[in-house]
Amino acid sequence: LLLLLDLGDVELDHVLLLSRDGRDDDEGDDAQRRQQDREDRRGKGRIWVYDENLALLRDVPTGKTMDGICCLDGVLHIGNGVKAYKGMKSPKDPHRVNLIARYDAETLEPLGPMEDLDYGHETRYGTQNIATDGERIFAVFYGAKGADNIAVFSRDYRTVRSLRLDSCKANGLEHVRGDLFMFCETKNRVGTESPSTVELTFWRWTGTTFVDVTARQGTVTVFER
Repeated sequence: LLLLLDLGDVELDHVLLLSRDGRDDDEGDDAQRRQQDREDRRGKGRIWVYDENLALLRDVPTGKTMDGICCLDGVLHIGNGVKAYKGMKSPKDPHRVNLIARYDAETLEPLGPMEDLDYGHETRYGTQNIATDGERIFAVFYGAKGADNIAVFSRDYRTVRSLRLDSCKANGLEHVRGDLFMFCETKNRVGTESPSTVELTFWRWTGTTFVDVTARQGTVTVFER
């Protein structure tokens, strides 16, 4: 799902998209099909670069699991799944260490080995979304057992702080401008009888937490299926 919004003074330069390795949901009638889909696509992540007219400029296979991307100081920071530990049976198992990779934003070549992300709380799966305000890196996770689900890192991946915000699901966190961010939340699960909708809300980063600044008029439905 790609959302293009009229956000006033925000100028669209390039659009960066990731192709990931399938869903990690083992419930429902289609569990076997989804499992096979995951196996077929595992480790086949790609970086797609589009221009402002959505013409495809680059399509680069990485051979890695990828989820979440932002560009800071000419470097792409991309979530690369979990760091397995002895006895781990599934990425869904609670764990603390996830992986992030750095790529040159121009050449799309990797910059050194993957880095560990550990913000002191257990998560399920790896990073789900990554954003930056030009100073810090914000990463969203599935926090395990009520753990903090948002981590704020410095450029060198040192933890600045973490927080739990139930309003920020792992579906999406995007920087708009200044201290303004947009959360993207799926309200209904695809495959159910109810239509699947996506709600957009807008939040300001205070330096310690996010504050909702959305003028709500009910659910903002931008996608329905």
